[in-house]
Amino acid sequence: MSARGLRREDGMTLLATVMVMMLMSALLVGFVSLVVADQQANGLNRDQTQAYAAAHAGLEKLTADLGDLFVGGNFSPTRAQLDVIEATPPVLDGFVYTAPGGGSGYRITAGASAARPVPSGPYQGLVGLITPYEVTVTARSTTGGEVRMRREMQTVGIPVFQFGIFSENDLSFFAGPNFAFGGRVHTNRNLFLKQDGTATLTLSDRVTTVGEIIRTHLQNGVTGTHQGNVRMTLNPGTGAFRNLGPLNCGGAACEGSLVGNVGSAQNEPAWTNLSVGVYNRTITNGRTGARRLDLPLVSDGAQPIDIIRRPVAATPDTPAVAQQRFFHMASLRILLSDTRDDIMNLPSVDAGVEPVQLDTLASLTGAGYAYVNTPANVLATGLTPLAMAGPASVFYVQANGTSLVGGYLKIERQDNSGVFHDVTAELLNLGFSGRNLSTGALLTKDNGNCRALGEPSPNAVIRLQRLKDTPTSPTGLNGANGLRCGNGSTLATDYWPNVLYDPREGAPRDDEAFFRTVNPYHRGVMHYVELDVNNLRRWLTGAIGATGDDDTMNETGFVVYFSDRRTNRDLGPDGVATVVSPFGDDRETAEFGWEDFVNSGSARSDVGGTFDLGEDMNGNGLQEIYGQTPRYVSNTAPFGTAARPWTTVTWQQARANRPVFFRRALKLVNGARTQLPANGSQGLMVASENPVYIQGNYNACSPADAAGACNEPGGAFGPTGNGHVSAAVIADAVTLLSSAWNDIGSFINPHSLDRTTANVVNAQRNAATTWYRVAIIAGKGIAFTRPTNNASDHTDFGTDGGAHNFLRFIEDWNGTALNYRGSIISFFTSRQAIGTYKCCDIVYGAPSRGYNFDVEFLSPPLLPPRTPMFRDINTLTFRQLLRPTQ
Repeated sequence: MSARGLRREDGMTLLATVMVMMLMSALLVGFVSLVVADQQANGLNRDQTQAYAAAHAGLEKLTADLGDLFVGGNFSPTRAQLDVIEATPPVLDGFVYTAPGGGSGYRITAGASAARPVPSGPYQGLVGLITPYEVTVTARSTTGGEVRMRREMQTVGIPVFQFGIFSENDLSFFAGPNFAFGGRVHTNRNLFLKQDGTATLTLSDRVTTVGEIIRTHLQNGVTGTHQGNVRMTLNPGTGAFRNLGPLNCGGAACEGSLVGNVGSAQNEPAWTNLSVGVYNRTITNGRTGARRLDLPLVSDGAQPIDIIRRPVAATPDTPAVAQQRFFHMASLRILLSDTRDDIMNLPSVDAGVEPVQLDTLASLTGAGYAYVNTPANVLATGLTPLAMAGPASVFYVQANGTSLVGGYLKIERQDNSGVFHDVTAELLNLGFSGRNLSTGALLTKDNGNCRALGEPSPNAVIRLQRLKDTPTSPTGLNGANGLRCGNGSTLATDYWPNVLYDPREGAPRDDEAFFRTVNPYHRGVMHYVELDVNNLRRWLTGAIGATGDDDTMNETGFVVYFSDRRTNRDLGPDGVATVVSPFGDDRETAEFGWEDFVNSGSARSDVGGTFDLGEDMNGNGLQEIYGQTPRYVSNTAPFGTAARPWTTVTWQQARANRPVFFRRALKLVNGARTQLPANGSQGLMVASENPVYIQGNYNACSPADAAGACNEPGGAFGPTGNGHVSAAVIADAVTLLSSAWNDIGSFINPHSLDRTTANVVNAQRNAATTWYRVAIIAGKGIAFTRPTNNASDHTDFGTDGGAHNFLRFIEDWNGTALNYRGSIISFFTSRQAIGTYKCCDIVYGAPSRGYNFDVEFLSPPLLPPRTPMFRDINTLTFRQLLRPTQ
């Protein structure tokens, strides 16, 4: 090839090389551009991802902080509280919370609170206090990434009295006659659903059970009985019902969540198909949607029973717990203890005024009794003295001249700014004595003559004593045979403490044939303070006294708090009882402290020292028996050092001496329609650390109605108005006493109802038809296996009595109507009224129960004062916002 040709080929090669290089350069540039673009995109994605995470973190923190505001029962946080949590966003490097256009990107907006039905969840259908919230968070990175998120949610406060029946522990139904209370039913444990004979239990609203639903056994393990109908709604508010299982059910055919008792196999898939499918979740357990419902107090680290307990001075409450105790909510609080320090060391008491030492009010002269306190606390002259023991007799065991009503008393009124003021002297100056309950003859119930003379202290708000059966003073003749009622007596020995005998607390078993001739047991002798509800109303309205209407706390109505801890001590760290004030290291507990009362191995439950099922009332796993040590002893039996809860006393000794065991209570009297204090339609809440006895018509019927009668416009349970107001009682236990009740009758053959005897004197606890309109929160017992060593035990011995016996009775109703309208709530086991449930020969004869849920509680403005609430927070929506205008 010529040189010219070679040069031409070299040029082509060079051109091709240049073109290849240009192509490779273009590819390289494209590759580099692609890599750079990808890196930029990844950076942007990473920035957005981090911003997303920062926004989500802010959203969660703001939601959690909002939830914390509801700790302590605060159901409506203020704007100032919301501002505080808005000012504390998460601190994350490289991110700020700034809204588009500037301003805070960490915001919470509250809507208007309203009472309306809950649309979904475990509270569906109930009326709650619902507050909507909109939580919006914008997270912006320093490199430009930005993400906005929004969560819409609502807080729900559910009043506990919107449940017909609620139980923290196992709940059981097994009534003899038809039973249809109404309202929602819930238990945080197991539900035992039975009905006696061919009668029908009707459940007309939703039933939720966190544990299991048992259809084959009673709580006490008994099976093969109570095979009546259980009629369950298919759709609340309609007439659609279906019976659970066949009449004579057994195993899976019973349509329970288990095939047998607790511990047996799950009845699946039959139960889930039944609960979710057939009943459309109107009856559920934990496996089909039910969940625990707790007071805020529980999530705040306390126990449900703390709502009625005093705070512990040695271990101060958190603010969240403190504000949920009725001790702090009270319009009026009444405190009694054995020492001054037990009261004065409590938080929020009026430190400027000392409590009254009641022993100093006992006087043989009746010439006026100035107790050792500030001069302003001297009582007026002319008041009756407090009871004092006379010379030794069949009545007085304690020493001659001994005060029969001891301890320290402090009564305080809270104003609307939250400050407590001592009113002890003011209320004592209104009187503190009750009338003679007899005819003027020993152990003979009043025939109306002494009642006609009226109360010796007609304006008394509290009564600490009453005139004894046979007063010495020639005052207050009853007009029959020269017998004396004693009104006006200034002799301390004419008065006895307020005492009744509670056979449920006293009798170990329902063995009437054995116990009918046995004297009262110490453990059943209940010493009480009487609260005159009508006089409380009069004081709060300014009709009597001086300061009751002086800006007294009346938020949603009035609250009375009561705590009597006299003769209540444990053995202290040294394990030795100190019976002389100030009682060494022995401490108040607010519990009886005697967990040796079931004793199933003995046919008559004789004390045996074993720790039996059903005795661990406070659930600490330890058998506590410090309560069997007498605290105020005399040198004479049966009140000496050998006294025990299971030893006996005569009726004379029981009624005329100080107690030596922690057997204290509150009795409510004169609480008929128009007699309760109220703020509009919201009336009175009574919260008591002790058992409560409600005597006579309560929040129903005219005050003038005779025993057994109820004559008023609109009927006994007419709508709110016409004197009806909302009312509630929270206590260790609640016993309903009829309008025919007289304390004296409880000491006449105390362990027999005496239906079969011809001796009318023996039938002293016959009830009269009575009406009660009041919501009740109280404790109950613990079920145990029914023993088989005493044929007198009824089939239900060993249960807690069931829902139909949650309200306690100690009279022979024997088919007489007991009309109750309210709500039945059990948050705890009783710590003082520990007597086992017993029916039906010693303690009570069953009434004809006219029980109904008070549907007015479904309207929040008609709820009782300071009704406790459950709390729930529901998330409605959650989304990312893509436009700045959203």
